[in-house]
Amino acid sequence: MRDLTKSILSLPWTLTLFGMGQAARLLLERGERGGAESVTAALDAVARAAEGELAEPWRSACGLVSGVQRSVVDLAFDLARPDLPLATDLERTASDMLQAGISAVRTAASQDEPAPAPAGWGPIPDGESWA
Repeated sequence: MRDLTKSILSLPWTLTLFGMGQAARLLLERGERGGAESVTAALDAVARAAEGELAEPWRSACGLVSGVQRSVVDLAFDLARPDLPLATDLERTASDMLQAGISAVRTAASQDEPAPAPAGWGPIPDGESWA
């Protein structure tokens, strides 16, 4: 039980240090040829090793979620490209929604009418008036 506890506790710490090491590597190798590719390969290798230790149905679930995550990242990067018409349409829609929200807040703040009193049974008496 002692060794199991040690292993359980070491995994998150090891993964944290691994992630920090890869982030530092990205920063230090920024602009160098192959820097991001080597970090990508290292991260993928650790993910594949962990996935290889999973039993079914967890392995299938991991593969499914990983595929969805990768697709979402691809979509996010595609949407961020300013040369795509979809990106400018989304930008315009987001701007319109923001403007509408600001207008609604200004309208609500400029009204001089007090808010209506909440409906209910009235104030709750304190403990002394119950006697």
